[in-house]
Parts: sequence; structure tokens; C-alpha cells
Amino acid sequence: MSDPTNRGHLQLPFTLLQWYCFVSAQIKALETYFTPWEKTDIVLSAIEAMRDSEAFDHQAARNFLDVAMRSPELWLTDVLSIVQGIRACLEHTSPASDVQSLHTLLGVLARESPSELLCSMLTSVAPHDSTSLAMWDVMYSQNNIRSKFWTELQGSIHSQEQQDCELFSPTVLYAIRVYKVMLNPIDTEILELLQENKMSPKLECLSLLLAGLSTTLESPEKARRLQFLLPDVVEHLQHPDKAIRMKALRVFQNVVHHTESKEASSIAVQLSERLLPLFDDECSELRECSIHLFEHLLESLVGRDKKRMKKKARRGLVPLLLHMNEQTQSVAQVSRKALLAVAGILQWGELKKPIQAQHLWEIAELLLAKDRSKAEEYLQQSLPYLKDPQATMREAAIRFIAFLAVAMVDPECSIRCLADQTVLVLRVLSPQRRPRGILRMLCCH
Repeated sequence: MSDPTNRGHLQLPFTLLQWYCFVSAQIKALETYFTPWEKTDIVLSAIEAMRDSEAFDHQAARNFLDVAMRSPELWLTDVLSIVQGIRACLEHTSPASDVQSLHTLLGVLARESPSELLCSMLTSVAPHDSTSLAMWDVMYSQNNIRSKFWTELQGSIHSQEQQDCELFSPTVLYAIRVYKVMLNPIDTEILELLQENKMSPKLECLSLLLAGLSTTLESPEKARRLQFLLPDVVEHLQHPDKAIRMKALRVFQNVVHHTESKEASSIAVQLSERLLPLFDDECSELRECSIHLFEHLLESLVGRDKKRMKKKARRGLVPLLLHMNEQTQSVAQVSRKALLAVAGILQWGELKKPIQAQHLWEIAELLLAKDRSKAEEYLQQSLPYLKDPQATMREAAIRFIAFLAVAMVDPECSIRCLADQTVLVLRVLSPQRRPRGILRMLCCH
């Protein structure tokens, strides 16, 4: 064996996949044979394998981590090295299955070695960037690990106070404060945290606060009780950081999920307008979640709120129509459902069949038949989609604009000007991305 003090990674004579297949039946013998530092190196090799491009090796790595997590006392002894490995991997890993496996590994460490994990988190994962914040979010969200980990953390705080030392950074202390408030939420204390962040905004503190609030609102009783906080959260739906936008959206998802129809109906009127810009967010998950929440809110409307929502619902017609053509199928599907919900609120039953069949031209024809004066507004809404990163979205926008331009017969209408603008945009698009005959159709109008 090589010197344990020389902690380079163990040089295995075969690939991780071959190694896993070979050892799976003899794992008990290996647990006895390898030294603790060699076991750590194997665990780190499995974590690092998730950073490689070979998807097959990713599955092998996850399989091995599952084995290691079943015997944490044998394989997960060097907590600091493993935490550092997890952090480095999360900076590069995107597949959800890999991220979930690493989060589960953190959960096992928190359950089995809370003191060691706490020390590692405090020294190696100060919550000041997106990767570190995500790891601290796991500490909030995994209810099965909260007790031991946070008990250790609070014990360390008490020890620090007695010794008057500076072990904790201000951000870690803020994370602990958020946890204490959310564990036994008092309305005024949560409101105080939100107001403090508004006065002195810090990205890491806001991220921790929204993560803690979202977890707290998973409780139906707390979600109903804390609805008064929503006005202080809604502004973060347009935050420049997409992680903050996502966390703010999850706060609303949890509240709406646990509220009665009448309460959700009232929230819908206030929230729907803030959701519309998120339909075009750069993050597909945000687009999907915001559109799904919009649909849920429309379906929850009761009484007078239905009438109050009609104008706002109409503003979602064109965005939802075009997002039905997304390359991301989950977004396209939820857009279709939301468009059906808008048709229901507007009592336009004749729209349902063409929406279900995804007949864009027939939908456009019906929209004009309902109110021809809206043509210019529809065109103004659809023009930005001519520059959408997705080819299918650009094509849908072109087809929609072409139909509206051709369908209008009033030569004095400003539709002519908008059609001219569209021609200019189309001319800068590559011919391969331009449907045949569209330019001719617009120019001859």
C-alpha cells in the first residue's frame, strides 16, 4: 500500500464502471480490505466521475454512492474531504439525478456525523455563492436531517458566545437566525427579517431567507397563517438573480397549494400580473413553474374575481399561444393547459378544440373574430418572440404575425407599419430559419 499521508487519488487499473460491477458482489470483503483513507479516495473518485461527460459512468458513480451510504461508518469517515468533493462537483454537475444523489449524501452525513458536517460546512462552505447556498438550502429542506444538524449548530453558537470567539461569519449567523425563526415562526420576526433585507439587501441572506420561508410554508397551517407576507415577497419575482426568482416563486406555490379556493382567488388577482414576465424567463424551469401557477390561479377563481381577472387573463393569450411551440415539451404542455384555462375564464369555448389540436392559425382566426381591434396589441406582444433563442418559437411568431397582417383589410390600420417592422426583422434572420413565402406574403400586403 502507498503511504496514507500521500493523499493522491487511488489509481485504479480499470474504469469506475468496471470497478463497480466487479466489487458489487464482494463489497463486504472490500470494506474490510481497504484502509479508511483508501475508502475515502474511492468515494471521492465516484463523486468526481459525475463531472465527466460519460453518462454511463454517472450511473455507476450513483450506484456506488448508494452502496457507500448504506455503510456510512465504513465509507464516509472523512467528512471534510467528502464535503469539499461534493461542493466541487456541484459547481459543474447539472443532471438532476446527480444533484439529487449528492444532496442525499449530504443528508446521510448530517444524520450520521452532524458535528463533523457542521465543522466542514462552516470552514469550507460559507454561504456566499450559488453552490454554497444550494448546500445550505439542503440543510433547510431535508426535514429528516434538521434536528441533529441544527442542534449541533446551536450548541456551537452557545459555545462561541461563552468563549467570545469569531468562529462564524455574519452570513452563517444569519442562516442560523433564519432557521430559529422558521422552526417556530412568529409573524413579527419573519416580517422583521424581510424588512431588514429590503433595507440592506444581500443576495446570500435573501436566498437563505426565501429558502427557509419556502420550507416553512410547506405546512398547510403555516401557509394559511402567513399569507400576509406575500406582498413583501412578490417583488422578488423580478429579481436579477434567477435562483432568487425561483425561490420566491416556490413561496407562492406553497401558499397557493395550501389555501382554500376563496383565498387563492384573492391571491390570483394580485399575483397574476407579476407572473406574466416569468413566462419568458431564460430558465425553462421558471417558465414552466410560473405558467403552471398561473393556470392553477385561474382555475381557483370564484365570484367577482373571475370578472376582475378577465383583462389580465387576456394578456396571457399571445405568450401562452407561442409557448405552446416550445422545444421544452413540459413547458409546451403546461402552456396549452394554461391557455385552456384562459379560454375558460373568458368563456370562449370555441377556442378549446383548436388549442387542444395546437392549430395556431385557427386560434389566431378566432382571436381576431372575437375582437379585431386587438390585432395591433397582439402584434406588439408577438414581435419580441422573433428574436427568441428557440427556432420553434421564432417560427410560431412569424406565422402568427403573418396571419394577422394578411387578415387585416383596413389599409389605414397601423398593422401595416407593424408588418413592415416584421419584414425588417425577418430579413436579418437566416433563410434556413425563415418559413418559405412569409416575406412575400407580408411584402405584398
